[in-house]
Amino acid sequence: IGRGYINQIKLSPDSETMMVIADTGLFFYDYQTFGLINYLPGYFNMADFSADGTRVLCGSTTDQKFYVKTIETGETVFSFSAGTIRAYDIDWSPDGDLILSGSCDATLLMWNATDGSILSRYQGIGWILNAEWSPDRKRIALLNKDLPIQVLYSENGEPLLTMSDVGFLKNIDWSPDGTRLAAGGEDALVYIFDAGTGELHTTLDDWVISGFPEELRNPHDRAMVAWSPDGTLIAEWGNRNGNIQIWDVESGERLNRLSITDNFPFVIEWSPDSDFIAAGCREGEIIVFDILS
Repeated sequence: IGRGYINQIKLSPDSETMMVIADTGLFFYDYQTFGLINYLPGYFNMADFSADGTRVLCGSTTDQKFYVKTIETGETVFSFSAGTIRAYDIDWSPDGDLILSGSCDATLLMWNATDGSILSRYQGIGWILNAEWSPDRKRIALLNKDLPIQVLYSENGEPLLTMSDVGFLKNIDWSPDGTRLAAGGEDALVYIFDAGTGELHTTLDDWVISGFPEELRNPHDRAMVAWSPDGTLIAEWGNRNGNIQIWDVESGERLNRLSITDNFPFVIEWSPDSDFIAAGCREGEIIVFDILS
């Protein structure tokens, strides 16, 4: 059901609509029937739902302009620009009041979600790959290229703590209860950190579990991670073999390996009941898996 190169998949807060962010536009599907609800043309490589699910924030690294649009009509409510700063991640706050954008010059901007005005600016060090609100909106997890994860106070941008340094990381994701952070790194490793202390809690290593020879391990296999809505599982993907690993967080056991033989999973999204995963592939195909079948 995807159209063109798929950059992201997002599920609306009420779990009724699935948004596919592609290089040909935004596609909105009924999550139960996969019937097309609406299509907003344009080139977008990042987008996010508003808290009430009626609007969408979308943008592109090409023109550095962001738009807030209504999903029903596609009307632009307002637009704002990061200027010459190339933003690589955007995140709408859980309460819908604020928007975060992180850019390649280490600038973290906080925007008013009502009119697009800049409320605050924080200058860090290094290319921002991920900027993620905590579930309670009180903290911001910041992933800079080649730097450990930082957690900031959202009210003033002051550093709260720095996670243990484990090397290069690809992405981060808060646990639903906000107590832990998962990160995908080199060698296809998954790290789980204590969000209160910054200490490394668990390392998940599919290579070791599978019994592969250590000398054949490839550091360029960099994992991506996504926490399940119920907080018990982590999905890992991004390896060149095209597999999606499902991990039990508490036991560290790999519960399943989902294989896509003819395509490559680029993005995934969990179902609200944590039973299914939608995988968006580079060739525009979306595959829905029962994670334990």
